[in-house]
Amino acid sequence: MFFKKWEEYCNKKDIDPLNRDLIKCLEFLRYLLKAGYSYSALNTARSALSCLFDDPPFGEEPLVVRFMKSAYNINPPLARYDKTWDVSIVLKTLEKWSPAKYLSRKQLTFKLITLLALVTGQRTQSLQALDTEHCHFETSQITFTINKILKHNKSSKTLDNKVIIPYYEANRNICPALCLKQYIERTKRERSSSQLFIGLQAPYKPVGSSTISRWIKQTLGESGIDTETYKSHSTRSASTSAVAKSLDISVIMKAANWSRASTFKKFYYKDIENEGGHNDTTFGRTILGSI
Repeated sequence: MFFKKWEEYCNKKDIDPLNRDLIKCLEFLRYLLKAGYSYSALNTARSALSCLFDDPPFGEEPLVVRFMKSAYNINPPLARYDKTWDVSIVLKTLEKWSPAKYLSRKQLTFKLITLLALVTGQRTQSLQALDTEHCHFETSQITFTINKILKHNKSSKTLDNKVIIPYYEANRNICPALCLKQYIERTKRERSSSQLFIGLQAPYKPVGSSTISRWIKQTLGESGIDTETYKSHSTRSASTSAVAKSLDISVIMKAANWSRASTFKKFYYKDIENEGGHNDTTFGRTILGSI
């Protein structure tokens, strides 16, 4: 989105979009600020420019850091929700969608993507990037390594993107690892791509993050969650808030890829409506245990 906006801006100003001009880039960010874009959107635009001008990253320039601090003071980011929903409500619905081998392709896909969103605390961008060629099966978990720059990565030099999918023997009907294995088995004949999530109909192309968001939102709606209030991204807040009282903040931050505890506390930790020694699978298993 912001690559295109940067190109359009450069065309209007007769600027070479591939020429690293710090002042011109700052003027572009200022243009977005005056146009009413939120601090979060400006941060995304800064990240886009950092991908384009990455040696050193544009976003780490002292003038850019100062500009972003000023933009934060002018238009501070606000949390979308003041409460969140109880994950056990959705888990109980997913538990009923069993056994996985008898589900339709659509229902199996919806169950898996929602389980992964809850037990990993990841953004849809990360879930969309899961790749079967970078998937490692272990006795207690399944680990995906993502070799792409994600929102939380500062640059391509700091890639350490791992998504942990735990086994959950206490209740196999909501075990995300077993559901994942069933999904891979059911889709292997149809897939022409190694990307994990593919379309529901022929030609079964890899899906984008917007499609994944729509699938999660539909599953939340079928579970009784108010999707007019809570969108697909709310899974991140719901899952991390659900474990906040029982897990150390460091475990939550590692699972959800947050570098600062203040990010979680300000934007994601919410009261839950109608609430009913750690390793890498603790986060996911704690979520599943909330049922």
